[in-house]
Amino acid sequence: MKKFSTEKLLKILQLSTTDNDKEALVCIRTANKILKENNIQWKDLIHDGSNTKDYFQQKDKKFNFNKDEILSMLEELLYDCDDLSDSQNNLIDSMHSFLITHNYLTEKQVNTIRNIYERYF
Repeated sequence: MKKFSTEKLLKILQLSTTDNDKEALVCIRTANKILKENNIQWKDLIHDGSNTKDYFQQKDKKFNFNKDEILSMLEELLYDCDDLSDSQNNLIDSMHSFLITHNYLTEKQVNTIRNIYERYF
């Protein structure tokens, strides 16, 4: 059994948002294969929203960031940057929605936002 990685699963699921149906199907099947190899079902990962924040905070309980700063970066990238690729735009949009809904991002997500922001501004 391979070691389960939430980051890898989320990355694969993010890739499934492509407009290319064949690539999206491969990503979804890959995600299902990872779950099967680790004896995990989707219902074990999907939460009703009430404990999603706690679920992700378990991975990095001590990480703090300036929410207003990150929201500002995300919105600038979404609304003022025409140079983002479709996948970057989808990623930024997804993280923006998650932050608005759950008031939380992982350290890796925040660093990704900062790296993309620094690349374009």
